[in-house]
Amino acid sequence: MPIPLEADAPLGASLRAAIEALPPPSKSTLDGETLLRLRTCSAFGSALARVQSTQHTEADLDRIVYAAYAYMVDQLILTTSIVNDAQWYWLHIEQEPLSAGLYWLQTIPHRVAGALYSVTQRGLRVHGASVLHPLQTMHLHARTRIRRLQQAHVDVASLLGALGLAWRAEKGTAYLCTSACTALGAPAPRGNGCAAVARLLDAMAQHEMRLARLVSSSECGVPSTLTRIWPMLLLYPLVSAGITRYVTHHWDSLWAQVGALGETVRGLVVGWVWEPAMQILDTLRAGQAERRMIISRDSLQADQRSLERMVAGLAQDKLRLDTPGIQAVVRRVQDGDLTEVMELYEKSIRAPFRALMQGNLVRTLLIQVQKAKVDLEIALSGIDWLLRSQELLIGFLGLAPAIGLVYMLGRQVFATVHTLLWGGETYRAKRTLRLARIQAWEALRRLDKIVSERASAVAAQPALQYGYLLLDVATLRSASTEAIFGTCGAERALATQLQLQMNSDLIELEVMRTPGGSARV
Repeated sequence: MPIPLEADAPLGASLRAAIEALPPPSKSTLDGETLLRLRTCSAFGSALARVQSTQHTEADLDRIVYAAYAYMVDQLILTTSIVNDAQWYWLHIEQEPLSAGLYWLQTIPHRVAGALYSVTQRGLRVHGASVLHPLQTMHLHARTRIRRLQQAHVDVASLLGALGLAWRAEKGTAYLCTSACTALGAPAPRGNGCAAVARLLDAMAQHEMRLARLVSSSECGVPSTLTRIWPMLLLYPLVSAGITRYVTHHWDSLWAQVGALGETVRGLVVGWVWEPAMQILDTLRAGQAERRMIISRDSLQADQRSLERMVAGLAQDKLRLDTPGIQAVVRRVQDGDLTEVMELYEKSIRAPFRALMQGNLVRTLLIQVQKAKVDLEIALSGIDWLLRSQELLIGFLGLAPAIGLVYMLGRQVFATVHTLLWGGETYRAKRTLRLARIQAWEALRRLDKIVSERASAVAAQPALQYGYLLLDVATLRSASTEAIFGTCGAERALATQLQLQMNSDLIELEVMRTPGGSARV
């Protein structure tokens, strides 16, 4: 039966679309959705047994093969992720002495058990060589595991590429079974039908067991959680007991320090922030008339009116002016003009004794003294206005450092509480976003190298190159989701648009590099 292949779909989507395009399953056989949910090779074997026990059609076998291909693609991509995580772990062990020392501490029980076994079976010399240079031994173990994991990554990429090329070739189920068995390192199946599918499933099961053994904690995988946390489990009760004993014996002193710290914080918040802030608010709420001044406004106005009355009386008694003239003189006095008074003063000093006896000289001098008093009060009022205008600025300048210190203190307290309550989730979210960006950058670098390679170099290992491309596309597809949505934040529409554009470019890249495209492997 020809493969109903979608030319412009990713490998996984193309497999699922091909399963949906097949005729309905026969009676008592599993449908496509059920097959795609299977997660073990034994489950596929049971599905094949059900097909063999019924009057099956060619589409029933095709459905199992397509689902097995989809299962292998998903498992290989998942295994690659596990292999990469293990490589990162062992790379830290190899390059960082602190990580190597921590791993040496974590694996003490295993090494003690191995040493006892070595002493029993081979003698003391074998064990002695492993404890002379512990960090070098850890580096050697890490380097060995990294090499094995790198080779496993190459094998997985080659297998994934072979599966993808076989699927894109569109040559039928028998070709798929033969190509997959060859890529898995199993003998090619003889004949067609259920025997070929059974040989494919057996090869899948054996390969899955080898990979699972390789990435297990006993081989090259990341050590188990218990191995990594047992030093902390052992250290935690000791540290807790020590802290509890110290607190119990020094409770009074610690409580006094806590009280002193509380008073210090209270003095900072209340004395340097709250009270000055309230004073500034009072200054803003108070009107100009309610503020304290160097010279009272009422005093200045009283002296000004006294000066006006003195000039008006002089103008009426000595200058003999009528009412409009007196009002004009008063208005000029309000503007600071004492021309009439000064003219009378100048006439009086020509005959000072007579002017003194008449009182003109004394009155004009007293008016000038009153004018000087008013001018002095006006000058002091200007100084008062200048000080009042700077009152808020001085208040804010004194308040700003205290507010900054309280803000930093509050932020640190909030960060500490947030870390205690939700620190694990925040750290995991940031770490996930950081790893997603790193993985996306590495995948882009490798894709650029694959796309820019010469045709001769690509043709030498087409399955391996196409496998690398599929793995990098899968990495970008998963990492771009975290990176885009983590970067865009609340702008979900923009993130969705960028994600759709990214998926479109990845689909075009994946399909372009397969047989039938312009830049094929």
